[in-house]
Amino acid sequence: MKIVAKQYEKHVYPKPISDLEKSKIIMGSDLHNNRFLYWPNLKEVPKNIRLLIAGCGTNQAAYYAYRYPEIEVTGIDISKSSLQHEMYLKDKHNLKNLRLEHLNLLDVGELKEGFDMVISTGVLHHIENPEAGLSALESVLYDEGVMSLMVYGKYLRLGVYLLQEVFRDIGASKQSSEDITLVKETINSLNENHVLRRYLNIANDLGYDSGIVDTFLHPQDRAYSVKEIMEFVNSSDLDFYSWLDRGYYIYDATLNKNLSLSKRMNKLDQTQKWIIAEKLNQNIGTHSFVVRKKINKIRRIEDIYFSNDWKELIPDIKVGTHLLPSSDNNAFVLKRLGRSIRMGEIANNFLNSIDANSSVDDLMLKNQIKDEKSLKDFIWAHYELGNIEFSTYKLS
Repeated sequence: MKIVAKQYEKHVYPKPISDLEKSKIIMGSDLHNNRFLYWPNLKEVPKNIRLLIAGCGTNQAAYYAYRYPEIEVTGIDISKSSLQHEMYLKDKHNLKNLRLEHLNLLDVGELKEGFDMVISTGVLHHIENPEAGLSALESVLYDEGVMSLMVYGKYLRLGVYLLQEVFRDIGASKQSSEDITLVKETINSLNENHVLRRYLNIANDLGYDSGIVDTFLHPQDRAYSVKEIMEFVNSSDLDFYSWLDRGYYIYDATLNKNLSLSKRMNKLDQTQKWIIAEKLNQNIGTHSFVVRKKINKIRRIEDIYFSNDWKELIPDIKVGTHLLPSSDNNAFVLKRLGRSIRMGEIANNFLNSIDANSSVDDLMLKNQIKDEKSLKDFIWAHYELGNIEFSTYKLS
């Protein structure tokens, strides 16, 4: 890891936030926005938990300590430069609930303590042995804890790895200012049909030099397909629980049940559907997902939904979902992740009535819906699209 640490000492990453109070940045793994995924049996983010940010970079540990002052946050990183900026934010905002440690993720056991939650974003794919890194994180996770991970996605980054090879072949390995200029000039010279263009359209960290270095001149990284993530998780004593946003893992064309593709895919198990959708979509630059220990007693939403308890689930609308009137006065539209789904007034009214407090049964009564099967299919479709999350806190 020394070569990786050397990079992040010189090129701190991600771009430092100077003031958390004025910043509008919301971390993708934010606790409140994903509370039903992390703690489906609770109504709100639990207080007084111990949170580990493994590979906190310049901002992440301070972000969580600032946003959730009732939570004890520990941030570890191999870069002293990154930790210096975290310390700046700690002092600036008087974050008494934040502890920072200069520590390799592989040595996290040296803390000699456990955590209710572990977040590791963009770190495991830079470790020479990612399985060892995952095992280290698992060793400090409480049995009933939850872990949120992010690793690179394989197919959207194909162009990145082609360019990495080019820069290695022409000797751009010192991460110098000349090397960075070379990268920028080369990217700008690519023809409009180059496979990298699709990645450039979604990348949000290439506007500063450290982002360029992290993407194209990194000495050690790998990317994962859905299949490889499942194998990665299965190499440990952890279970895959959910994607942070399932909406990226469904192929839109299969929403039309009359297509031959839809009929074939309906015969597959859920993981096989995700594997195929990833290849057809080619829109996943990073995979964000939730895992728990195999001995964790949290029930899976899928198991509950297809049991007699499904009407006791409490739905919530996923952040970023917009319900709008259509240009056609007789229809409405749901917009999220670039999708536009037209629906009628009854469907729109039902989704608008979701309040993160009412169970499905409550909402059926409120909306005077009697067709249980149609409603069950409707809600499940939006769950698979990531438009709806569920809590189980009212389950007896």
